[in-house]
Parts: sequence; structure tokens; C-alpha cells
Amino acid sequence: MSGVVVKPNMRNELVNDPNCAAFPWLASEIGMKSQEELLMHFGEGANIEAKTALNIEVSSRGRSGGFRDRISKTQLLDLGKNINGKLYMDEHTVRARAGLLNITSWLAIINILLWKESTLLYVLYPVVFYDMLVASAFGVVPLSPYGFVGAFLASTFGPSQPLWKPAEPKRFAWIIGFFLVNTCFLGWFYEIRPLLLMAVAMCNAATWAESALGFCVGCWMWNTIIAPRLGQAACEECKL
Repeated sequence: MSGVVVKPNMRNELVNDPNCAAFPWLASEIGMKSQEELLMHFGEGANIEAKTALNIEVSSRGRSGGFRDRISKTQLLDLGKNINGKLYMDEHTVRARAGLLNITSWLAIINILLWKESTLLYVLYPVVFYDMLVASAFGVVPLSPYGFVGAFLASTFGPSQPLWKPAEPKRFAWIIGFFLVNTCFLGWFYEIRPLLLMAVAMCNAATWAESALGFCVGCWMWNTIIAPRLGQAACEECKL
């Protein structure tokens, strides 16, 4: 094993600290070990969280950020990869998964409007139901089928390095997705066509925005509506 230091959102850190004064190697040189000591040394205005290194152990075999690194977690049932005490997910994997879900939503729309095959619904609903449930509880990898395939696609066709983003706002987004999936099923089961079409259209729009634009509607709702009302700080890393 070889240790590397991955710095997410580097452009933001360089703006805050162009001379890299508060990077972790300096802290080790001057004998500092805690964020509190760094805060005292660099002043109240220092963005300590943005200057925290993400120390990730990667295998010396193969490229860093490959499929194994994207799906590995300290604990199988953790929401994301534990890095310096916080849980993160690979944004490329998340967007690839959203793209697969968007394709699924298009199949559902075509089926509602044209094919009208109940068999297809009985196949799609349990898969998407399970995927949203386990993703909300345990993250996109390795238990989520769409997430697992998304990690493979991201490592094969995407950037070589993962882009680590905080996991908690994603959980809120996927809880909304879980309820939308069940709303779709209820709209079909009780033959409430407007409810069915509305839920499928919302799923389609949200997954398209996530996969094509990198805009997570649920994460935006968490940062702007939910977190402030719960007295929690907005996720700054999610905004970059």
C-alpha cells in the first residue's frame, strides 16, 4: 500500500490559501495536530475545513481512483467512504448512476404512454425500489445495483480520479427519490394517471439534471431549505 493525499476542490483552497500555508504537511512540521491549533495559528478567518487533507490509502497496483477504490468502504454499511472522519461519495459514480436511472425513467414514460405493459412495471419497480432503498441507507456502492454499474462505468470511461463529495446531502435526495418511486407505483396501481405521470416526470427531470448538469435537486433543497431549519451548517463542498 502507498499513501497519497487527495485534495478535493483544489481551486477553492488555492483561493483561500495561495501559499499553501495551512496544508497538513506544514502542521506536522510545526507540531500541530488539531484543527483548533491550526485555527489559533492562522487566525479566525482561516477556512480549516477546506484545508483538511483527505488521506486515502490506495493500492500500489493499478491506477489510483480505479473501480476498487470507488467501491471500497471502511464499513460495508457506511453511507460513503470514511475520509478523516467524514463520509464521502465519488461524484462521477453518482452521476453515472443518475444517468442509468434516467434511462429507466424514459422506459417508464414510454411504457405509460405507448406500450402499457404491466410486466415491464413489475420488473422495473422492485429493482428501482431496492436501489433507492439501499442507496439511501448504505450509499451507492456496493449494494446498489445502479451504483455498482455506475462505479464500473465511471472507472472505465470517466476521469481516472474520483471526485469526493459529502455523502449526507445525497441521502436526503435519494429519500425523496424513494418516495417518488413509490408514488409512481401507487399512481399505476390505483390508476391515478396524473399522479403517475407527475411522479415519473419529476424522477426524469431530477436524474437528468444530476447526470447531465451535475446539479442535485435534493442536495440543493438540503442546503437551502432543510439544513438551515435544522440548525445545521450548509455543505460548502457541495456547492463547488
